[in-house]
Amino acid sequence: MTQRRLAALAKLSITVVVAAATLAGCADYGRRHHSGRYSPPSQPWVAGPSSPPAPLPPPPRPKL
Repeated sequence: MTQRRLAALAKLSITVVVAAATLAGCADYGRRHHSGRYSPPSQPWVAGPSSPPAPLPPPPRPKL
């Protein structure tokens, strides 16, 4: 693998992880802070940052 390809792959995976974490965090935050009392999240993986999110389908790869 070339360095450029590795960098692109790393950037992509970071983006996916950040997006997943942001979505999960927003859902959890909204539920916890705007409903008065805490209701448990519907997805078990939202609750703990240590457990990985559900695997996402791979996004379409840009042609290099």
